[in-house]
Amino acid sequence: MEYDQGEEWRYRMPELNRRDLRRLVDLADHLTEVAGPEQIGPVLLQGLGQFVGGETAIWHEVDLREPVQEFAVGWPPDRFTLEFAQRAAPVVHTHPLIDMSRAWLRKGVGLPPLGRLSEYTSRRKWHETPLYRELLRDVDDQMLLITATRGPLVQFVSVERAGRSYTDRDLDLFAGAARQIRAAVRRARTGNHIGLQTAPQAGWAIVDPRNRPARPDPGGLLTERQQQVLSLVAEGLTDTQIGRQLGLTGRTVSKHLQRIYSTLDVTNRIAALAAARPPVSRNLRLITEDCGTTKLSRGQT
Repeated sequence: MEYDQGEEWRYRMPELNRRDLRRLVDLADHLTEVAGPEQIGPVLLQGLGQFVGGETAIWHEVDLREPVQEFAVGWPPDRFTLEFAQRAAPVVHTHPLIDMSRAWLRKGVGLPPLGRLSEYTSRRKWHETPLYRELLRDVDDQMLLITATRGPLVQFVSVERAGRSYTDRDLDLFAGAARQIRAAVRRARTGNHIGLQTAPQAGWAIVDPRNRPARPDPGGLLTERQQQVLSLVAEGLTDTQIGRQLGLTGRTVSKHLQRIYSTLDVTNRIAALAAARPPVSRNLRLITEDCGTTKLSRGQT
């Protein structure tokens, strides 16, 4: 889904002075030049890097399921080469925010719309990751803004800085520009463009950013208990009946279901079963009757 305009303002209320507002106006004017995918690097990313003092900027599409998949367009272009992707492929999954994001999704907690790496991990721990040691030794902090998310599928932009961390004021500026950045990303997603696949394999890729999976595959994002609950839902049991089998209260089962819905980006039981991949739904078949109603039946797929 697209993030609602203003989501970042609820997460963080920027405190900006007159000079900051002037910079925001200049950036908004600059981003109006983004009309298609060919402006992602030289206009959108270069502009963001200059805006918040970053040496590099990246537009990412990441699938958080195992194994992590990432497609990226980066600036400056001489850094983001096939060699860069080959070095990235074995270590991308060690970014600290990968496991954190999975944990948030398992708990049914939405991903923060913006943030900085230094808010979530210490510099020492960051420097201990294989990603830093093997690839990003010149990155000491990152600022990230999610532009769209659907279950485990996340699109975001990041700006990287060497030698020092991003400040609260830098984050305020990024929050203030979020609406214009997301609008520019939407305009850029109007056709095919070339970028790097950096995980799980390395290579150049031609991507149509308008294409989206009909429904995200939850993969390992459901906990073992959530999978147990969903398997019993597939048998047509009520919350109370499920609770009796698992030694839980009906209220606890309901809470598990709400977290499942949030993880799968659905709103009801049938949609959750349709979205879940095997083993949860391997014995299910959705049958649409002539009258237009949908019911569940047992059977082999």
